[in-house]
Amino acid sequence: MRGSNLKFFALGSLTVAIGLWAGAVTIPNTFSAGEVISAAKVNANFAALDTAVDSLETAKPVAIRIPAVANQGNCTVVDHPASNNKPNAVLSVTFSRLGAGIVKPVGASYFASSNKWIICANDNSAQIADVEYHVVIFNP
Repeated sequence: MRGSNLKFFALGSLTVAIGLWAGAVTIPNTFSAGEVISAAKVNANFAALDTAVDSLETAKPVAIRIPAVANQGNCTVVDHPASNNKPNAVLSVTFSRLGAGIVKPVGASYFASSNKWIICANDNSAQIADVEYHVVIFNP
């Protein structure tokens, strides 16, 4: 993976991980300045954080590479056990190799009829010839 692509891949993966973490944490107690607080409430907050961190440790991302041969029409099929039949998975997609050097914004969508995720250009145009993607899959 080239240096600039690696930076975008890492940034995208980090963004997805932070989003998963932020959505998974509910802090039961909030405090105001000058308020007398109890150890039980503070411990409950730490217990909630501990549970959220534990869930992140079990939801490790899977990184895969999708070759150009997976392109089907205007979309690329993500056929992997970490994402198949998992509509709640979160996918982070970056370009690995570009045929003509053209970068198009892409998005990943769950295709319910095949129970697989697909990667399509945001403008619904045809896939770039010889493109490969790096995909990180998070299962919350």
